[in-house]
Amino acid sequence: MLKGNWHTYPEMAAAGLWTTPTELAKWALNITDAWNGHTDKLLSRSIATRMLTLQKPPFGLGISLAGTDRAIAFNHGGSNEGFMAMLVMYPAVGKGAVVMTNANLGDLLFDEVLLSVAAEYQWPAGTQSEREVVNLSTGQLDGLVGTYSVSNPPNPPFSCEVSREGAQLFVESKDISPKSEIYASGINEFFSMNGFTIVFSRDNQGQAMKMNAGGLEAIRQLQK
Repeated sequence: MLKGNWHTYPEMAAAGLWTTPTELAKWALNITDAWNGHTDKLLSRSIATRMLTLQKPPFGLGISLAGTDRAIAFNHGGSNEGFMAMLVMYPAVGKGAVVMTNANLGDLLFDEVLLSVAAEYQWPAGTQSEREVVNLSTGQLDGLVGTYSVSNPPNPPFSCEVSREGAQLFVESKDISPKSEIYASGINEFFSMNGFTIVFSRDNQGQAMKMNAGGLEAIRQLQK
């Protein structure tokens, strides 16, 4: 529980708009209908098309974009202290979902919920897939263990810990994401159960110097 319950923020558009999953889904459906030329009650087809056209990748106008053709999707996440939400919509097939949580780490539920919905309603993308795990030696894994500094402007930087337990490798960002196992698909490439990809860059001695996690580059903090 948050002390004083939810906050009142001065940035009303960014942090002060309260809604429900149903209302947010209606908003996504209206964008979808406008984009398909079925209605112009809220948005014109021209505006909806611009929203779903890449302006500065991966963003359109006000939303993030992914995929092409039938698998084109738009999404938007939201959070303030104590709450996290995610919307995903596939406008070409009229399918999507909204997930809302009342927890700072609620995003840990997003992927599992959305994977289940995608499978049940046969989404054109976002479903589970099988991947082969590569077995690495203890030395190869130890070369990746350490603390990494992540620069994420305009947000403050944060650190990420990579650790080993036996033949298993784990990654953790305190106060952002809990400790979770990652699996090797190559000597430098790893993935998580939700499909998140991490790529390490090693020096000539096999020691990792950098890590790229979901497009964010992290620099390893070497011990003196």
